[in-house]
This record gives sequence, structure tokens and C-alpha cells, in this order.
Amino acid sequence: MSNSSARTLHLSLLMTLPQLKFRSSKKQLSFFENLPRSHGGSQSLGKRKTFRPVDTKQPLHLVLHSDLAKQKLALVNYNSAITKIISRMAERFKISIYEINVNFNHIHLLVHGKQRKNLQDFFRSIAALIARKVTGAKKGKPFGRFWSYLLFSRIVNGWKKDFEYVRNYIIKNTHETLGLISYQRDRAKKIIKRHPV
Repeated sequence: MSNSSARTLHLSLLMTLPQLKFRSSKKQLSFFENLPRSHGGSQSLGKRKTFRPVDTKQPLHLVLHSDLAKQKLALVNYNSAITKIISRMAERFKISIYEINVNFNHIHLLVHGKQRKNLQDFFRSIAALIARKVTGAKKGKPFGRFWSYLLFSRIVNGWKKDFEYVRNYIIKNTHETLGLISYQRDRAKKIIKRHPV
């Protein structure tokens, strides 16, 4: 191959490199956009256990739900104790809490954590400690499974519109629990469709 032919081939390759890089980055972007943003809840029933998606730059909407939380076991009866458990574990694992709602049979949380491991430890700790507090389970006195589903988590789409949507929903949920406003079935349907729990 002559020197001029080699130079022509070299220039041709250089010209195609940015295009190849751009195509690769587009594929990567498409891959990350298609990753699931939620995990657990009723949508996990009958499905193989999968990796929980977490984005440490985005807030998370969490829900714990128990069909057994009725009458004496209703979560709202332990509101103060549950809130203290969540606050204590949040401090321990460096989790920021933006909203908490302890309802009759479920708990809503809007949180943010900067490390995946701390978030996972926080999830496990609050689920175990709250169940133990409500059921009175201890060593030698087991209760069995209290939570109906795996803890539900959803990556909230940023800190603006979606964050405020979830935050306002949790606040309204609290007002309903306290009897300050009536239960809004249509609003509940919308949030369940958006955040299946």
C-alpha cells in the first residue's frame, strides 16, 4: 500500500470514529431509559426475584403494605412508635425523609439516600423493626410473615413535578387518615395505577 493510500484510509477511519462513538452512546442511553423504575409491591407476586432499581441521585417513593394490619394490628395504632423507628433508622443509615404517612394497613415514605447499601439496609431494618413492634414478635415468640408484599419502591422522576406529585399525595393520605378530608377514591385509583402497591 502506498503512503498516500495509507493516509487516505487513516483519515477515513478517523472520520467514522465520532459517528461510532455517538451510536454507542445512543444505545447506552436507550438501555438506561428502558430500565424498570419500580420494584416490589403487588406487581412482584408470582414473579422471579429481580434486582431492585435504585438511583442515588433521585428520590424514592416507598410503600409497605400488610393485609394483616387490622384492628389491634392496624399500623395507625402504632403511629408514634413507627415514626420513631423510621427516623432512627434514617439517621443511622443517612437517609433523608421528606414525607411519612402511617395509614391503617400501609405506610408511604418519600426518601433519598446517597448510597445503595445504606438504602438497602434502611429498607430491611424498618420492615423488620416495624413488624416486630406491631406483632410483638420476639425470640421464642414468632409471628410469621406480616408484610403482604416485598417493600415497594419507585424511582421518582426528578425533584420537581413528580416529586411534588408524590409528596402532595402522601400529605393528602395523611389528612385522610386523620379524618381531616374524606377518602378520594378517584385519586387513589390514579396513584395505584401510577405506583402499583
